[in-house]
Amino acid sequence: MDQFSKLKRLIGENNLPEAIKELQSLASTNNYLNELIVHEARYKSLRRKTRMGMVPLEFSEVEENKLRSALLELIDEIEQKTNSAPSSTLSDQAKTLLFEASHDNRAQIRTISTKDGWQIQTNNKVLFSKGTPRERILWKDALSQLCAEDLAEKLDTSQKLSEIFEMTKKGFEVADSISEISSSQNQKFGLFTDPRDGQEYKTVELFDQVWLAQNLNFDAGEGCSFYDDDPANREKYGRLYTWDSAQRACPPGWRLPSMEEFDSLIAKFGRGKEAYDALMDDGASGFNVLLAGIQHSDGDFMSIGKYASFWVSKESENKVDQAYFFYFRRDSNVSWHINLKAFGHSVRCVKL
Repeated sequence: MDQFSKLKRLIGENNLPEAIKELQSLASTNNYLNELIVHEARYKSLRRKTRMGMVPLEFSEVEENKLRSALLELIDEIEQKTNSAPSSTLSDQAKTLLFEASHDNRAQIRTISTKDGWQIQTNNKVLFSKGTPRERILWKDALSQLCAEDLAEKLDTSQKLSEIFEMTKKGFEVADSISEISSSQNQKFGLFTDPRDGQEYKTVELFDQVWLAQNLNFDAGEGCSFYDDDPANREKYGRLYTWDSAQRACPPGWRLPSMEEFDSLIAKFGRGKEAYDALMDDGASGFNVLLAGIQHSDGDFMSIGKYASFWVSKESENKVDQAYFFYFRRDSNVSWHINLKAFGHSVRCVKL
């Protein structure tokens, strides 16, 4: 649960003292501290007068409702300001290159052409390898952007199959402003072959955890399907699984992620639009979310190109026929929800 959701929950539970306490750091960072201080003083005064019998209980309840509404408006305003903060003109790939190169012992980025494809290396990491043509274009454009912005310069070398780019002084200055999180630290790419059916998947290591970088496409039998029963959708988007079939779908040595693991991954990329952009297909993370749609519990398919959703292992605390999933919406929204286990969602496995 993100900080804004937690605050709204506290207010919904009428836990105003804790909500005000939790809101202080956000209000201070976003220049709303004076406004919060006024609300806090108003709340304390109201509680004191109520305890002393100076105001009727009915009046106190009305005033508390007004205060709750004011706090919710303040939270919404801060959340909107946070999510709409202007982003750098650099692409996510350019930010990643710049940050990683600033930690390279030579402050260099190297491209290498091999018989298997094209790679970008820096800081003892392979940042790109064997991607789609579109992904390759994005990474090449990132290099061009760094040079155009005078953040890196191409060195003259006699090597035909490789290029070397070196950071400039300006590049180091800009790199200092790029957070380690948004630059996808510990990002490593790989390949995994499912021993059950021979299918090959891209993988990505993010923050010391290895994830499938493609939707699972294993036929787990009852409870799994593919959008509109179209094989082309199966190849592109993988399969959709009920929660029960998702429990047995991951390959040996892999499992369904927990609620905490998926939420932590999103949080590390900033939540909101920043996380959406980083985790989507061609985003800097390499996680490559595709808007694969869902299957309703009645069997109907819906929302391909609009939504993506992923089961986690957590079941509902209150209803045995429901479980949690994470939801990516085309308007850049990322959040968790609870749904009937009979719905069909995509699956991303994590390595044990």
